[in-house]
Amino acid sequence: MARQAFGITRAPEIDRPGLTWFNTGRPLSLKDLRGKLVLLDFWTFCCINCVQILPTLRLVEETFPDDVVVIGVHSPKFSAERQPKNVAAAIARYGIRHPVAHDPGFQLWQQYGVRAWPTLSFISPHGYVVGQTSGESDPQVLLEAVTEALRQYHGEGLMRPGALDLPEPVVPAGSLLFPGKVKPLPGPDKGWVVADAGHHQVVLLDDEGQELLRFGSGREGPGDGAASHGVFSSPQGLVADEDSVYVADTGNHAVRRIDRATGKSPPWPGRASAGRHWASIPSPALPPPSPPPGIWN
Repeated sequence: MARQAFGITRAPEIDRPGLTWFNTGRPLSLKDLRGKLVLLDFWTFCCINCVQILPTLRLVEETFPDDVVVIGVHSPKFSAERQPKNVAAAIARYGIRHPVAHDPGFQLWQQYGVRAWPTLSFISPHGYVVGQTSGESDPQVLLEAVTEALRQYHGEGLMRPGALDLPEPVVPAGSLLFPGKVKPLPGPDKGWVVADAGHHQVVLLDDEGQELLRFGSGREGPGDGAASHGVFSSPQGLVADEDSVYVADTGNHAVRRIDRATGKSPPWPGRASAGRHWASIPSPALPPPSPPPGIWN
């Protein structure tokens, strides 16, 4: 993790020629984002650290839906990451719901002085860069920093609460979505067990591929319960015996044991937590409350 504090400078415009936008009906400009605290997430889809920060960003979005806007700036490292169709597939696979600007020319990367993946740049509600941090931010520290920034901005009368009007992301059709693993299911009747990572579920199939049972509600997150009520997060590896299915519940940093008789899926033998780098954004040193005329024009 590295942190870089900024002097108060106007944020470079993000609506630029050559960008491809996803999860929004049109390109977004700084004018569209006036009155919001904006987090620009500079990422690339083959970067594991970029992927691991996504739940933290989702937590911020869900905690402050009317005040904070997260915008992904996809800055590709490898040639395959430059193709818009591959970016679209990655957005679907990782369940990214916020707007994403695909920037293969690294225009915004250069304008914002970014040097590493992932990097978060923070733009104040009146269009100034107030901080930047690289690496995986600790969720609680980031929430506290955003809370403090919003408290100050609300006190200055700079916020314009209200969620952006964004289209619902298109979810690929099909009974399986980005399955991560398939393994034989021991027992008198031959079958298969599949880690349906995109749907956050585990699926039992017969030998003809017909679905028998699903474990998990389909809602991503932590939580134990019976077959249709348990909650997984991008389950990947798994193995089964005649009594149980053991699941690498990747997004929850846990190994879960599904009891095939009851459907319950508690952590086994316990739940771990991801290692985190501590990061923060500087307290927002604001310019005068009334920004210079024309900044949002």
